[in-house]
Amino acid sequence: MNYTEKDFSGCRLNPFQQDSVLKFIIAVYDSSSPFQRDYPVLTKRKIAAAQFAGFDMIKDDDVLIGMYSCSNPEFVAQVVEYLKEYGDSMIWAMIMSNTELFWEFNTRIMTPIKEDKDKDDVSAVNMKSKMSEELEKINERIVKLTKQFYGDEQLEEAVKKQRITPEMISQLKSN
Repeated sequence: MNYTEKDFSGCRLNPFQQDSVLKFIIAVYDSSSPFQRDYPVLTKRKIAAAQFAGFDMIKDDDVLIGMYSCSNPEFVAQVVEYLKEYGDSMIWAMIMSNTELFWEFNTRIMTPIKEDKDKDDVSAVNMKSKMSEELEKINERIVKLTKQFYGDEQLEEAVKKQRITPEMISQLKSN
């Protein structure tokens, strides 16, 4: 598919003005990206996003494998930073991380266990699943605390839409 800047108008950053890695991140992980709609299967979305971002599917194979599998720590840090800075919500970030976890877990489950190293890998994936459950609990606490802090749910919604800080809210309440 051919995309234009208009297709990404709902995204916080314009991918046409970014480097290849950030362009890939926006296409794959931004909730307003047309890739979310056009490629609901994550693996297909990542391949299409790599092509869109201008990666050479053969020459950049090593880089892309690290991005596809989220095994490159620098790439993962960029994704997390993007989701923190420009993501729509913590819930969206959890959806993205849990989708990655689901497919990693699914791949590990379908791969036969042959030796002790594989058993360690399965244990590591199980630990990630437990961490995912903890993330959900943490998010529930954050939502509860946010509602307590802001009080009025309409005010909370305005904060989400305008991306204003707690300090700005306290100034609004004092006026």
